[in-house]
This record gives sequence, C-alpha cells and structure tokens, in this order.
Amino acid sequence: MPLTNFSPTKALAGLAALAAVFAIQPFTASTAHALCVTGVAYNDVLNMRSRPTSRSPIVGAIRPGRCGVRFVERSGNWMFVRYRGQQGWVNSRFISDRDEGDGGGGGGPIFACVAGVRFNDVLNVRRRPTVNSSIVGVLRPNSCRVRILDYSGNWRRISKGPVVGWVNGRFLDR
Repeated sequence: MPLTNFSPTKALAGLAALAAVFAIQPFTASTAHALCVTGVAYNDVLNMRSRPTSRSPIVGAIRPGRCGVRFVERSGNWMFVRYRGQQGWVNSRFISDRDEGDGGGGGGPIFACVAGVRFNDVLNVRRRPTVNSSIVGVLRPNSCRVRILDYSGNWRRISKGPVVGWVNGRFLDR
C-alpha cells in the first residue's frame, strides 16, 4: 500500500513520542541492589511475565515478602528481574528497594538481605567477628529483614529473629 500522506516531520515526532513511552530507564537502585516484593497479599504471588504487559504469558512467580530480587532493566512501569534462577517482567509497583520496616525516615533501623550465598548453602552467624569463632546460627540465602546492629571492619553484627551474631559484610546487601 503506497504512502500518500507521508510526512517525515510527523513520522519523527511520532517515533520520538513512542520512544518516550517505551524508553528503558534505569531503576533508582543499583543493579547489584537486592530488591523485595511488596504489596502482594500473603496468599498470592507476584507473576513474572515473558514481556512487559499483563497479557503476556506467566514465566515464573515470586512469593510476597521475598527479597534478593535482582533488577536488570526497566520499561515503563515494568521491570525485568532475576530471582532464584527465574527471570521475567514484573510490575514495578510490587517491587521495593527499601525495607518496609524502616519507615523511610532515615533514623530507623538498618536492614539488609543475604546476598551472594548459593541456594543450597547458608550464611554462618558467628559469636565474634572472625572466621575462627563458633557458629551461633545460620541465615538462608536471600533472607531479608536482617537487622544490622554494629560494624567491625568487614564484619556486621546482626539480628534475625532469635539469632544474634556476626557475619561477613560481603554477604549482606542493602
């Protein structure tokens, strides 16, 4: 079909408007930052989709409150993420880059997620900030709401439920 009313100026303007709508923008958190699922009912899941639209096929799911979600790219209100070997697009309104318990006031407790621990391993929590100290507990991979209490070099004194002790800070992601 021939283009009878083609206007290069209008075509460029239309492409610019379309590009603005579908622009891939960086998320405010760094790509190494562990994100958390928020605003999803306790008996539901956050669907991961093959494309950034609610009509595309579901390729995975993340349970509410889970952290350790890794941001890859953004398209409008959608984020392409990786989580425990799965990857797909999720609606960004259900992803948070800060712990909800903090309240955002800046003066609240500092929380982190366990990061860089293999899915079939654990992070040892030690009595003192040294690898030779006895183990007083363990944290599972991608555990979040780990409260940071103190610092000593690369070590962080943490609490998570009844467990209080020291972990290597390289395995915590804020």
